[in-house]
Amino acid sequence: MRASFLILAFLALSFFAACSSKQESNREKTIYTCSMHPQVRQYKPGNCPLCGMSLVPVASLKEEEKDDVHAGHEMPEEKSEAVQKDSARDKKNQVHLGESRTSVASVRTAPVTKERLVRKVQLFGEIAPIADNQVEYTWFYGGRIQEVMVGYNTTEVSQGTPLLKVYSEEALAEQESYLMALRERWLSTFYERDVLTSRVEAIKAKLKRVGMTDEDLKKMTDDRKVRSDFIIRAPITGSLMGAFPKIGERFTKETKLFSITPLKKVWFVADVYEKDLSALQMGSQIDVMAKARSEKTFKGKMVYVDRIVDPAKRTVKARFEVDNPNRVLLPMLSAVGNLSADQGEVLTIPASAIIDTGKRKVVYVETQEGMYQQREVKVGNEGEVEGEEKKVAVYSG
Repeated sequence: MRASFLILAFLALSFFAACSSKQESNREKTIYTCSMHPQVRQYKPGNCPLCGMSLVPVASLKEEEKDDVHAGHEMPEEKSEAVQKDSARDKKNQVHLGESRTSVASVRTAPVTKERLVRKVQLFGEIAPIADNQVEYTWFYGGRIQEVMVGYNTTEVSQGTPLLKVYSEEALAEQESYLMALRERWLSTFYERDVLTSRVEAIKAKLKRVGMTDEDLKKMTDDRKVRSDFIIRAPITGSLMGAFPKIGERFTKETKLFSITPLKKVWFVADVYEKDLSALQMGSQIDVMAKARSEKTFKGKMVYVDRIVDPAKRTVKARFEVDNPNRVLLPMLSAVGNLSADQGEVLTIPASAIIDTGKRKVVYVETQEGMYQQREVKVGNEGEVEGEEKKVAVYSG
């Protein structure tokens, strides 16, 4: 049998009591109950012992007995003690609303259905460069900046673009070592030649890494003349990030001369609260909006979830790779992401049917026309079904 869940407007019950005061005068043993705790039932008005709310009248004991007879549930004269206890417990958790009260209270029911539930989670974070693609450039020798070969307003460069001309005493010494190793190899014996050849090749490889070509090395060998200046070129295509060195500035092998980052794709790094961790799935789609670009939405997908919980904020870092074709999402911009997590096909009920008492969650099930029974349920996450109101997954009750 498919149960239907009640979405109650409990505050309307007090209105019903006033409208039907004339009828209440003729009833025998009027029963009073609490809107939030219908298990509380007594024969006189007062306050709920659980929450302090004023009790409201429902129906007299005589009317309830009539309803049972009219519904075809005529009670036998004698019942066993166990049956009587079960019956009393069922009565305690039931609410009876007549047709007029149901209409005024705008009570409606909804069936339990199996549907594909999509959970929507809003995440807050910031834009960051993709560290895998970022280059923090250092040179192989120490030296001095002779010339800056791009304007200080330059933001985008292509691979191979000349950026800096530098002078390096260390590079001069390395070239001289190369010429010396070549001369020694020429004058060496047959048994020494292999060792000296290895040394020549090692120095040659290092000089090629700083920008010298085979033609440059051949010219240097033929002319017996070393180079004093070297050109540093962009190692990749991307955006220049941060400060750029100035003319005359000295640097060492450990000095970061500049940073280049491709920004056609960026990371959206979000703080995810514990209650939302279950919504994270690798590859989940997200729509990212930055405050600086509120008119546009950027598509992305989840690529990483951290394994460390921030003890202060109780959050976990998650990274989403976001397309940024026009390079308008800049590192450190604050952003908001709307994550759609597919929960699969589950049994669902309207979210407005759930009454959360703080200790448990209950719903009212329509057992027969006008009769609603309270049941405790275990529910999952709230989500959306296309074209319908918000719903929750229900697992028991």
